[in-house]
Amino acid sequence: MLRGYKKIIMVLLILGITIAALIGCSPKKSQPVSSKELAQEVTGIPVEVIRAETGEISNYITLTGTAKAVKSADLTPQLQKRVVEVLVDEGDRVKTGDKLIQLDQVDIKAQVAEAETALKVAQAALKELLAGSRQEEIDKLTAQVEQAKVSYEQRERDYERYQRLFEKEVISKQQLESVRTEYISAKNNYKALQESLKMAQAGPTKEAIQTQKANVEQAQAKLHTAKLNLDKTEITAPFAGIIAEVEIETGEMAKAQPVISIIDLSSIKIKTYVSEKNINSIELNQSVEVDFNALDHKLEGKIVNISPALNQENLGFPVEIKVDNSSNLIKAGMYAEVKIETGYSAGKVVVPKQALIQEDGKSYLYIVENNKAVKKEVSTGLTTTEDVEILSGIEVGDKVITVGLEQVTAGYEVRIVEGGGQ
Repeated sequence: MLRGYKKIIMVLLILGITIAALIGCSPKKSQPVSSKELAQEVTGIPVEVIRAETGEISNYITLTGTAKAVKSADLTPQLQKRVVEVLVDEGDRVKTGDKLIQLDQVDIKAQVAEAETALKVAQAALKELLAGSRQEEIDKLTAQVEQAKVSYEQRERDYERYQRLFEKEVISKQQLESVRTEYISAKNNYKALQESLKMAQAGPTKEAIQTQKANVEQAQAKLHTAKLNLDKTEITAPFAGIIAEVEIETGEMAKAQPVISIIDLSSIKIKTYVSEKNINSIELNQSVEVDFNALDHKLEGKIVNISPALNQENLGFPVEIKVDNSSNLIKAGMYAEVKIETGYSAGKVVVPKQALIQEDGKSYLYIVENNKAVKKEVSTGLTTTEDVEILSGIEVGDKVITVGLEQVTAGYEVRIVEGGGQ
């Protein structure tokens, strides 16, 4: 009986010791641990870095515009004449001076011939005047004067007679005017021959010579005008280009309105507008990148004009860009995007913009030193959508944290998982 109680007591003691041992070995209740502390306690906060290096950085603006011919002209006839021939069609290529339209020139050719004859007569008269008159010439002029006098007196009598008939309504006004014209012509011819005879008898005076020289000059001017009008019957290309429109046909009467349009697409121009913020960051002859949606490649252009006056409607300064089109791929009216550099820097450290932290108006970067995150205040320069220029605060070769920044605090241990030449 006693032996049985001892066994029971021994079992209870063993059980108590076991329970006490289990209670003593159980873990104590711990405080909550942050994700940063947990990552640090395990192996350090994982980050990606890049080594700080000097480089180049540029800022750009992208603008839009449409292609226009660098030269264009709407040709308007200077004479209202019938169109004899249209020598071109829309789309034809022409050279400078090529004839495009021929106007009727019959009457103007007659004017040229008449002016040439008048000039020859005036030149001959001047030559004779300078040579002096011979007796036979004086005799000839005397006879011509007498003949002109007879003709003049006869025309005068006819005119007086026709006036009386007109007053009696026997003849028409048109008949009277016809006789009057003959009378005035005969009178003028008689007086002119009288003057010529006087000059021949007196010999050339200084005034007479000057008068005849003036007659020659007047005749030359009339011939020049007639030839100019003859030239105007041909509408020619003012420059090499492409015929864009033809607005008249053979047989039509040319009027004072454009009949042909010609454009030069050997190079094109794009007009766009630059804001006040950027206008002083561009310059004449600056190269730009031009991207036409209709083409599969980009082209180079140059800024050829910068207006000093703000366009109020577009709220920008007009800027003209010229693009070579010797390949004839660009057509007038094509839409284009223009990329213009507004800032450039080289020789400073350039890092990804995502590495930069802004706090209280200041800029910071985290770098890795001795496996710990070090917070560096930096001053920045040129900034793009992807990169930022660092003027001071870090050195070339520093390991700049670019990924994992949301977990990093200054002084924490970090573990580089990519980059930095680990």
